[in-house]
Amino acid sequence: MSNNETNLKQNHSGTGHNIARDMNVYNFGNNDFETDIAISVLVGSWDESKEDDIAALEFITNEKYSNWIIKIRQIEALDNSPLKHDSGVWFVTSRVDSWDIFSSRLYKDHLDRFKDISIKILSSIDPKFDLKPEDRFGASIYGKVLSHSPSIRKGLSEGLALISTKKELLVNCASNYGEYIANVVVKEIFNSSDWMLWASTQDIQPIIAEAAPHAFLDVIESAVVHEDKPFNILFSQEGTGGITGANYMTGLLWALESLAWSPIYLTRCVVLLGEMDSHDPGGNWTNRPGNSIIDILLPWLPHTTANFERRLASLKALEREFPATAWKVLLGLLPSNHGTTSGTSKPKWRKFIPDDFKNEVTDKEYSEQVIEYGNYVAELSAKDNSRLPKLVEHLDHLHNDAFNASIKVLLEYSVSDFSPENKYILWSELVRFINKHKKFSDADWSLSSEKLNQLGPVVSNLQPVDKTLLYQRLFTHNTMDLYEEKGNWREQEEAIKKERDEAISDLFSEGSYEMIFQFSQTVDSSNIVGNSLASIIEIDDEELLRKYLKEDDVKTKQYISGYIWTRNYLTKGQFLENIKLSSWEVEDASRILLLLPFDVKTWDKVDEILGQDFEHLYWLNVIAYSYHCDDEDNLYRSIDLLLKHNRPLPSIHCLYRLLRAKKTLRLEQTVNALIGAVNTKESTTNMDSHEIGEIIDFLQSNDQLMDNDRFRIEWAYLPLISQKRDENSSPKYLEGRLSNEPEFFCEIIRLAYNSDKDASEVELSDSQKNIAHNAYKLLDEWKRIPGSQEDGRFQPSDFDNWTNNVIEMTKESGHLSSALRVLGKNLINSPEDDDKLWIHTTIAEFLNRRELDSVRDAFRVAVYNSRGVHFIDPEAKPEIKLSEVYQSKSEALELLGYQRIARTLRELSEGYAMEAEDILKRKSKFNKLPLDNI
Repeated sequence: MSNNETNLKQNHSGTGHNIARDMNVYNFGNNDFETDIAISVLVGSWDESKEDDIAALEFITNEKYSNWIIKIRQIEALDNSPLKHDSGVWFVTSRVDSWDIFSSRLYKDHLDRFKDISIKILSSIDPKFDLKPEDRFGASIYGKVLSHSPSIRKGLSEGLALISTKKELLVNCASNYGEYIANVVVKEIFNSSDWMLWASTQDIQPIIAEAAPHAFLDVIESAVVHEDKPFNILFSQEGTGGITGANYMTGLLWALESLAWSPIYLTRCVVLLGEMDSHDPGGNWTNRPGNSIIDILLPWLPHTTANFERRLASLKALEREFPATAWKVLLGLLPSNHGTTSGTSKPKWRKFIPDDFKNEVTDKEYSEQVIEYGNYVAELSAKDNSRLPKLVEHLDHLHNDAFNASIKVLLEYSVSDFSPENKYILWSELVRFINKHKKFSDADWSLSSEKLNQLGPVVSNLQPVDKTLLYQRLFTHNTMDLYEEKGNWREQEEAIKKERDEAISDLFSEGSYEMIFQFSQTVDSSNIVGNSLASIIEIDDEELLRKYLKEDDVKTKQYISGYIWTRNYLTKGQFLENIKLSSWEVEDASRILLLLPFDVKTWDKVDEILGQDFEHLYWLNVIAYSYHCDDEDNLYRSIDLLLKHNRPLPSIHCLYRLLRAKKTLRLEQTVNALIGAVNTKESTTNMDSHEIGEIIDFLQSNDQLMDNDRFRIEWAYLPLISQKRDENSSPKYLEGRLSNEPEFFCEIIRLAYNSDKDASEVELSDSQKNIAHNAYKLLDEWKRIPGSQEDGRFQPSDFDNWTNNVIEMTKESGHLSSALRVLGKNLINSPEDDDKLWIHTTIAEFLNRRELDSVRDAFRVAVYNSRGVHFIDPEAKPEIKLSEVYQSKSEALELLGYQRIARTLRELSEGYAMEAEDILKRKSKFNKLPLDNI
């Protein structure tokens, strides 16, 4: 230890202020001690393993890092030093306090260099955006990662917040120079309209926003109206990248939420969020601009320090520029029975929230707000009558004055000369609303009969005169909205059906088939119109039937399908008998047959009417959705015909129904259906992986299945078998061949891996890639030990023969290293030895062979990875236990003379011990951190 360092430790009395007082006389070389600390506090954090982080420090300090870090390490060694490091990552433990002490040691040249490096690093675009959206989750695998660390990104961002919010402490710089630097950096970082820049910086945007609020809001306002539409593209990314997609707007929303705590920035933030909402197509994530506005303005828990007058003003500013968003937000601010909030992002660097601030709302304040919001709802409803259906939906959320004002608006509209179609929409919403409140009249939220009665004149005025409008609401599958009271649902369903039939009868008497058809085009569920028509009358005009059957639009198809299916059911098949299908063109006859139930009666008609020459018109297009399993032979008749016409997917559906009915599947049809489905041209949306999995399980347990068929099915469906969560699910036949046929194992190795003897890269076709992928997956998930028998017994001699043959064959082909790695991973599944040793001695002997380092390495990695995903216990008990387990296993093998594999296990034990030590060390550091760092 140097004399200087000794003196420093002697003079240091334990507080940051004493560090500043006692150490300002000590210098390391030509650099002032306090300046080195000040620069560290400015940067905040960095990772020594990242070359770009090192380069950034060299640029700011204007000194070689190797020289500068020596002083930093000496400082870190002091008691109560503000600088700490963990696994190569440096950070400041109490950054704000340290800034108060050391910021005076920074000069203009330091801030200028800090500005330049901040712009360079923080404006870097994440290389993961070079990848397809669905591949970005594995960016690190492809080497598409930022060259600098997340630590320095966060540190530099917070440094900007420091020099801006505590600018007065920079006494050796020009007045407001820190704030000037922060503004320049923010404007330079976001001088591009590239959506990838905004996506790449979302992690630092909340900090950047506090560093330079006005500048940050300025750049957002510029970007949101830019012709490149970066935020539109950001929204579109949510629908890409796999099941859940990715949300690259979160940082921006949090930034605006943080700034909205200030009355100064509230309106700008609300309007900007409104503009983003106007571009938002919606998605799975709850982080949405409109939701942020609602959370900020919530009457019962506002997330801003602005008073209600300012909050209302911000809402009115939003309504002037983005009325649709303002209307949506306003409805979200009305009282509800299920209002919740997860809060909004809070500022961390600016004192937007006073220490004594309480966002508790008194009953009086809350009442004043909801009254104002309710009146505003009525006012906006009067301005735009397209809002009236939504107004009706929220009538039960309005206080009396707003409710009465809304009734007035509705009454005025009901006697206006607006189109009957528009009035119908409002009328149907009112009827639904009234029915709901009558049905749940005893609920706390239900409106009183007096208030419901006030809606009576509005309903009467709006009720359509045109019967095609009057009856529309009846024809929907959502019959719950049609129920007018509690009680027996079956009785109400029957009442609704009766009302529907009477409506169709009324329309038919007025306009015959044409009116019914036109009516079917206007309702939600055209098939229900067809059902009701079939209940009251039979279309005896075959020409009209053919006309409807030839139409391709969805509504007409649903209408005629509902009619034909119901009419044939009600007449017990007589409807079809009355039609002389034999005189129809075969194409027309096939269309009506496709609308009948998928059962033996229909198949007989297909044979009778279409014959073998035209049966394809039916079997190529039929949807196999309904059948009975009591006639197994006839069901196989349909399966054979579906397979004959290359329809394996509906064939599989039929086979699964047989399996569910406890029938034994016929092997020929089952194998043909599964193999046919692999290359089918049918839409794979009709493929049910559960049904296929169950059928494969049946085949794997069937001892009559030919080996060639077992191979073809397990190979074709290997990904699906691997995805099943059942632990007993595996490609049993393929694994058996891998474990007992060295030639087969070597063939699969050659399919999955390149030869060491061939350095050239060959471009594979899609088919070859699929084969290679299957081969790799089979080897990667292979668990059955070579030499193991069907009954689970392990034959040492078979294992030795297998390994000797594999080594010889793969050495010749150039695949030895690949084969040994795969084998090493597999051997973690070793059975116990007869004397209860945890591993069979034959396998231990193999693993101990001098020349098999690669096998042992693969074995070690496989053991480590076998732990899988796990939670970190702060007491490190699992790691300590694992260390003990592998130490014990190592000693057991060491005593038997298997020193090489014993060493591998000892390394595992030591690795877990180190993990335990690191966990306990992090816990200790966490407990010692000041509260503002936790």
